[in-house]
Amino acid sequence: MGVDLNFKKSQGISILCPDDLPAEFKAKSSVSFIGYQIGANRISFRPENLKGTQDWLSYLIYSNLLQEPKKGRVAPDRVTRDMDWDYVVMLAQVRRYLYGELSESQLRRYIARQTPLMRYHGLMSFYPVVNDEPKLKAIDGWLLNSVHRAIRLRGTLLRRGGVAHLPIPHGLSKSELVKLRHITREGKRIDLRFPSIARVARLIRRASKTYGASAVANPESTVYYSG
Repeated sequence: MGVDLNFKKSQGISILCPDDLPAEFKAKSSVSFIGYQIGANRISFRPENLKGTQDWLSYLIYSNLLQEPKKGRVAPDRVTRDMDWDYVVMLAQVRRYLYGELSESQLRRYIARQTPLMRYHGLMSFYPVVNDEPKLKAIDGWLLNSVHRAIRLRGTLLRRGGVAHLPIPHGLSKSELVKLRHITREGKRIDLRFPSIARVARLIRRASKTYGASAVANPESTVYYSG
C-alpha cells in the first residue's frame, strides 16, 4: 500500500488461537479488523462499534419514550385510549435502524423461504458475516429489557402528568411485547412484534453465504468503515 509501518501501533505477528488451547508462540483469541472482531471460531462486532450501536438504540428509546414526559410535557394525541403512539414510532425507528426497509413479515418470510438476492440495508448490512450468535442474542435481550424498563418509567411519568388510562403497550410483560400485534378501534392492524438483531443477522448471513457478502452488503460499507 506504500504506507510506513507504525511500530508503536503494530503488535507484530500472533497466532489466532482460542484461549483454552496451547500456542507455539504469542497468541491472540481475537483480532479487530475494520468493524469486526475475528476469533478462531467466531466473527463478532468490534467492541467500539457495538457500543456506538447500543448508544444509538438507547437514544431512540429515550428520545421517544422519556424525553418529553421527564419535562412534564404530555401530548394528549400521543397517548390515546387505544395506543401509546410514541411507542409505535420508537419501535418503527428501531426496526428501520436494524432492518432497513424490511418489515417484520418480510424478514420472517425470507427466512422461512428462499433468501432473495438483494442489497440489504440497516445495521447488519454492514456486518453480513457476523456469526456470534450468543452476542447477537445478548443484544436482543439488552434491547428488550431497556425498552421494557423505559415503558415502566414512562407510565409513571404519564400518570404524574395526568394520564389516567395507560394503553398498550403499558402493563405488558417482555414476552408479550415480543409477539405484540394490535387492531385499533378503526380496524387498522399494527404489527408491533419486537425487532431482533439476531433474526436479521441470520437472514443476511445466509444471503452472504449464498450469493457472496459483497453482493448483499450495504453498498455504503466502504464509506461507513473509512470513518
